[in-house]
Amino acid sequence: MREKLSLPAEGMKSLSNIIKLHSDRVLTGSKVIMPRIVEKPDCEQGAIDPLIESKVKELIAIAEAKAEQIIEDASQKAELLRNDIQEERNLWDDEKRRLSEEAWNEGYQSGLEEGRTAGENEYKSLIEMAVNTINEAKMDSQTYTVQAERTILDLAMASTESILGSILSEEPEKFVGVVKKALVELKNEKEIEIFVHPSKFHLLVSSRNVLKSVFPREVQCYIYPNEELNENDCIVECETIRINAGIDSQLTELKERLAELLTAEQRK
Repeated sequence: MREKLSLPAEGMKSLSNIIKLHSDRVLTGSKVIMPRIVEKPDCEQGAIDPLIESKVKELIAIAEAKAEQIIEDASQKAELLRNDIQEERNLWDDEKRRLSEEAWNEGYQSGLEEGRTAGENEYKSLIEMAVNTINEAKMDSQTYTVQAERTILDLAMASTESILGSILSEEPEKFVGVVKKALVELKNEKEIEIFVHPSKFHLLVSSRNVLKSVFPREVQCYIYPNEELNENDCIVECETIRINAGIDSQLTELKERLAELLTAEQRK
């Protein structure tokens, strides 16, 4: 099924990257869509939808706060261990003085020496055990923090995807805005094709007046329903350019970028 519209526009910056096509078209009685190679979007050129960016910033702030709380808890535990060590040291000093006085008064010099040696060994053992406990607590805290950050990121993206899906269902005109931004990249082309999920096909057809504002002159524009696409996907292409402007692709790109930033931060 094909809907043809002639469109003209205003410039806006696309969220997605422009991908060079490596295949030619063969014109016969009907249009033939040749496979095209889609390269990985360039994070520097793409722009994230303000709605997505706002929600993710909020969720990332929550993730950072939880990570800071985990680190603070670990620091408090380490401080408690240090206090316990100091308390043990003070108790041992008192006990050592008492044993020394008893040994001296009773004339057991050899016993005093043995007691001192045994006490020192016990003290060293306690110190070593405390240090090991602190190191283990620190390692456990770091491991838990890394795992927690990854989990929070996954939950944040899943929550964002769910929220955006609900918003697009309640306010379908926002999906038209996504398509319009993608068309800006192709505003000087003579012929353009738009591929969307069948559930969004009639929405775009009925929004032709909104899409017209993108193009400065008359163009041939075809809209195709494609059942293989996800509900919020949108592919816009011309003779040499292909743009994946769907919400799902933007979220995937955003998650990859956040994961890279998280990994880089953990390596510091």
